[in-house]
Amino acid sequence: MLSAIMQMSSNGIIGYEDGSMAFNCQDDLKWFQKICRGKICLVGRKTYENCGCIPDSLTVVVSKQCSGEWDRIIESGVLHIPELERFLVQTELCPVIVVGGKSLFEAFNEEYKVLFISVFDDELPARRNGFSAIYAPNHLNPFDQDSWGLKNVEEVNSEEFPRKNYMFVR
Repeated sequence: MLSAIMQMSSNGIIGYEDGSMAFNCQDDLKWFQKICRGKICLVGRKTYENCGCIPDSLTVVVSKQCSGEWDRIIESGVLHIPELERFLVQTELCPVIVVGGKSLFEAFNEEYKVLFISVFDDELPARRNGFSAIYAPNHLNPFDQDSWGLKNVEEVNSEEFPRKNYMFVR
């Protein structure tokens, strides 16, 4: 089963072109790690360089910049691969969750069965530290579509970052 997980600002921003996340929130990180525990987590190179290995999971870094020598485990819990298709053929029976970036979210389009999303109350700027914002792909914006059904919502009344954690299914 293929899932996706992301955080999003109230104006649809999921991160920035430098690979940074929309929000740096410890509460949200704990929720994220709980959802990802025990799964194969697909991440792009920039996301990996910003966030690192996802604890208690197999972090798979997908990058066209991988050389043949990257096609192996290079540190505990992390696998670097240049070709997504070859890897996915071998993992059809394992739970896989796409963590980002945008090109990985877009690679699967209608194949997602579950979407975990933290929606923060704050709006973010279109540029931050000289980098442009990245917006949630249309097929992963459940608020604009009928193809997603709401399974669960949890309101988080954090002083730092109030938000809602959603689980949508198809």
